[in-house]
Amino acid sequence: MKFKSKLTSVAASALIGMTLFSAPIAQADTATATQSRLYDTINIQFTEAYQSRSSELINKITKEVSQLEGTSYHEPVEASLLHLNQFITAYDKATAAVDRAEKTRTAADISLAETAVGALPSSEVAHKSTFTGRIQAVIKANEKAAQAAEAAKKAAAEAAKQEAAAAQAAKIASEKAAAQEAAAKANNTYGLKFTGYSSIDEARALRNMIEQGGNMNVNLSLNLNYIGGYGFAKSTWLALCNVTGTSPTDFSVAHQNLLADTLVRDYFGGDWGNVPKSGGW
Repeated sequence: MKFKSKLTSVAASALIGMTLFSAPIAQADTATATQSRLYDTINIQFTEAYQSRSSELINKITKEVSQLEGTSYHEPVEASLLHLNQFITAYDKATAAVDRAEKTRTAADISLAETAVGALPSSEVAHKSTFTGRIQAVIKANEKAAQAAEAAKKAAAEAAKQEAAAAQAAKIASEKAAAQEAAAKANNTYGLKFTGYSSIDEARALRNMIEQGGNMNVNLSLNLNYIGGYGFAKSTWLALCNVTGTSPTDFSVAHQNLLADTLVRDYFGGDWGNVPKSGGW
């Protein structure tokens, strides 16, 4: 029995010793497992933080990273946190630059935006692609605006050209009308009527046809009894020259017309339509 008891005592002592030795190892394993889970959680949160850039989430991650200080997990997550903060700084700078480029659309701001986007980590393909797409949209919008401005400039130049041409045409037409009016006035000094005729020249032509068969350059001499294309008696010719204050030796067609018009004014009521269409005056 004593042997048995001694054996039992030895076994009990060994068991107690094993228990005391195992306790720190178990505690260490539990701590390592907790750190590993936290490490995995932080890495999952990093992915979300890159997408949301939430300051609340980043603060949470920062606190959790500090909990891993002194462990083998701390260094990699601390480096990842530093990279995340650098990315967010670059992302915010790129966002501000692209927003400004979209607002001003100037070449300088577009260049700054391209530089800011280029500073983003090469691994951030999705973000860089989004920013680049927005910048390209601004560039294309500027190109379209430039094309529209050029088209408007050409249209304005063409409109100005047409306006100038129209103004020139109007000026020419006005000058022509004024010249015609002046010519008509010169051709009808007294503003005589010519009822029944299309023009005063038609009325004169009929009288010339009646008197001299349509020839205005006939009997051009004061030595004749009847003078000129209208067949004026010499006394009438001299009297009309006296009224008009013109030279009796002026046998031009214009002078003969003036004398005929004077006769119509003074003796036919100012209307060639009252002059007989056959026979003498």
